[in-house]
Amino acid sequence: MPNLPKTMEEWGAGLSARWQAALGAVSSSLLVYVVGYLVLRFHLTALGLGTDIGLHLKDERYFFAGAKFLIYLVAAIPNLLILALPLAALAWLLYRLLPGAARAAMARWAAALPAGAISWTGVTLAVLVIQFLMRQVFTFSNLLVAPGLTGAPAWLVQTACRPGRLSLYFSALVAACAVSGALFYLARNRAAAGSSARTGIVLLGLLFAIELAFLPLTYGCLIFDKEIARVGTLDGDTPLQPGQHAWLVWETERSTTYLVQEPDGSRALVTLKSEAIKRKMITGYDFVLERFFRDACRT
Repeated sequence: MPNLPKTMEEWGAGLSARWQAALGAVSSSLLVYVVGYLVLRFHLTALGLGTDIGLHLKDERYFFAGAKFLIYLVAAIPNLLILALPLAALAWLLYRLLPGAARAAMARWAAALPAGAISWTGVTLAVLVIQFLMRQVFTFSNLLVAPGLTGAPAWLVQTACRPGRLSLYFSALVAACAVSGALFYLARNRAAAGSSARTGIVLLGLLFAIELAFLPLTYGCLIFDKEIARVGTLDGDTPLQPGQHAWLVWETERSTTYLVQEPDGSRALVTLKSEAIKRKMITGYDFVLERFFRDACRT
């Protein structure tokens, strides 16, 4: 005769495991979706497509944008390790060359660091990173119709124009997040004596969350889909005027948005209804910054 209590216990354990797996899958999908929302929205803001973009709250493009960000994030980790491992090896070698008494004193000093010192050091570093490295990406806005990049720092323009530098810049931001996260973890695991230490830990946790949020914002503003498709006609039938150029920049079920450059160099966004377009003819792809801000990129 089967043992009913034992059978019910095993059934409950199996059900709990399945529920945990399902909740984990839902949480992962939701995270990818939220990240994709940030990426795509700030990408469109950077291009200047803030209105009539035809995106709904439930749109699969958010999920795909989030997935592309996560792939880029994972790909940035090897770059970070290539830079970090030699420095870590050098630091370890120098540490081993120190006398035993000096190493013991350093170990005691590190063990005695209070939570307040760790947390406020992290707060200072996080504020500097956010202020001078991360928030500068907001200067990249309305790129498709902007006359120039006068508001963006020269170093960031040079970085954005070169994929190699941009990859290293993103890896540096990931490293800054890792440092803030490590300091937050260390501070939380020390006895926080006094309100100042507790305030520092809370503030560091908030800044760490802001740094993490800036990663998809940076990806959306500077990296995500910054090549646009060059077309020879807008409606698939009427050719462009002599000296005129056009690019397909966004399309929905109802409309398609083109960037049109006139012979005098002026640019405008033109939206056509989807039923008015007979076919799309793509002739190539252009990198936005190199195409429209060549002088700034080569300065």
